Amino acid sequence: MTAQLVQQYKDAGADRKFEIILVGYDDDDKALEGYMKKSKMAWPALKISERDSVAKLTKVGDTGFIPNAVAITPEGKLITNELKEVQSKMGGGKK
Repeated sequence: MTAQLVQQYKDAGADRKFEIILVGYDDDDKALEGYMKKSKMAWPALKISERDSVAKLTKVGDTGFIPNAVAITPEGKLITNELKEVQSKMGGGKK
């Protein structure tokens, strides 16, 4: 899933109509940073130490498993928590 998201984000370019935010669940902030760098993720992330500040947001569309992909409005309303639909709304990896 990570490689697909990286490609979709890259394909969407600067004019994209969405933002990806990674909410890390790694116990080690350095491990999260390493994973993001290795995977070439170019989007913002919240480390586990910062997760409490977005506790309400992380429950929106929770599927009960990791990774959890959700699409929400800027106001925080759930659009979908179905991975294929999330990817489709991001443009399906195509410009």
